[in-house]
Amino acid sequence: MRCKFCGAELVEESTVCAECGKDNAKDSLDILQKKVKNMRLALMIVLIVAILGLLAALTVFLVKEGMVQSTDPSTQPSTQATIPADGNPDDETAKGTYTYSDEEVKANHDTVVATMADTKLTSGQFQVYYWNAVYDFLSEYGSYASYLGIDVTKPLEQQVCNMFESPITWQQCFVKQGLSSWQAYQSLSIVAKAAGFEMPDTYKKNLEDLPTKLEEVAKEGKFDSVQAMLTSDYGPGVTYEDYYAYMELYYYANSYYEHLHDTAEVTDDQLQAYFDAQKDAIKENYGLEAMSGTLVSVRHILITPGEGSTYTDEQWEACRVKAQGIYDGWINGGMGEEAFIQLCKENSKDGNAADGGIYNDVYPGQMVTEYNDWCFDASRQPGDHGLVKTQFGYHIMFFVKSYEGVYPPIISGARADYMSKYLADVQKNTEFDIKYESITLNKGNLGQA
Repeated sequence: MRCKFCGAELVEESTVCAECGKDNAKDSLDILQKKVKNMRLALMIVLIVAILGLLAALTVFLVKEGMVQSTDPSTQPSTQATIPADGNPDDETAKGTYTYSDEEVKANHDTVVATMADTKLTSGQFQVYYWNAVYDFLSEYGSYASYLGIDVTKPLEQQVCNMFESPITWQQCFVKQGLSSWQAYQSLSIVAKAAGFEMPDTYKKNLEDLPTKLEEVAKEGKFDSVQAMLTSDYGPGVTYEDYYAYMELYYYANSYYEHLHDTAEVTDDQLQAYFDAQKDAIKENYGLEAMSGTLVSVRHILITPGEGSTYTDEQWEACRVKAQGIYDGWINGGMGEEAFIQLCKENSKDGNAADGGIYNDVYPGQMVTEYNDWCFDASRQPGDHGLVKTQFGYHIMFFVKSYEGVYPPIISGARADYMSKYLADVQKNTEFDIKYESITLNKGNLGQA
């Protein structure tokens, strides 16, 4: 059985994942998880595109800024803090509480709370950044967040966040994170425009389709209007224009980050430096003890016994018979790779069926044991084929080739390390002015189940 949150294998049928710490039990949803589950807009529309690269870089940057995670419940405060006094006017502690009445938040909608070059962030727009910071965190940690000191039934400004060197409230923490997100997106946008970068067509299409998508999601959520859904997710004072401004900047900055990441030339020295620094973690996470070695390209057609993760003997036998039939038909038809690709598109249940079932740059230990052992058999040759059973079903295999190269986790890790440093440098070199006193936040509705 695999974790429904991160996909890692669960140990000895435990419902708690050792990788991400989340409980897979159906009855484990507390108020916090139910609230996140119901965030139709913040957690559905934003995830239209793959954002892991930029968010990962932002996370690294925040950690380097002083955010220090503590997963030991004993280190968390035993009592909730009261609203602290106003602090330093030049940082997130400027206000003990940023929470205001709905009327005050609406009246403050157009007030500028941050500037960068010739761009401005209004209070209304910042609501989106702030609440997305909250929802992203809750979505990531689920019920595990309670160990970090969050009680969603109580105001965030009354709870201490010990994830920074100097304790602040959770509200102040998310104010800091929301502003850091805008700073990252906006600084990347400025650099992208200076380089003449144009948003890719896929992102442009997402923006064009945004009104229609919002209407569909609002209808599915039984909201009277898109504005009603925005108010539900982000509170009073957030308009469609605020949300669109967020998405436009978000898409542009993220697409430029992806462009830089995909085209970054990582040198041999950088790869070696990353491997040397992360050697123990790489071995623990990927089972790799060297920086490079044998890689393979392989195609497969996955035939599954059914839905879910537990199957009867009858389902397994029917799965085998179906897979064998497809396999025999391919053999009798001449065993060509093009024919295999077509059969894959017609029959495979894996997500790469449209690509002919190809997996490139597969490294030792990446796949489940039976799949891995077949691929890395010392006698394996291009054109070899076979039928392999794993926990996922029967795989009709076609071996393309093997070759020597740097293992993908080392390449991606070195690139991510390079990009996180690049992003930090871009932010440090961009003038950024914040008017903390001008920030007003609505109280939100996290306490609603």
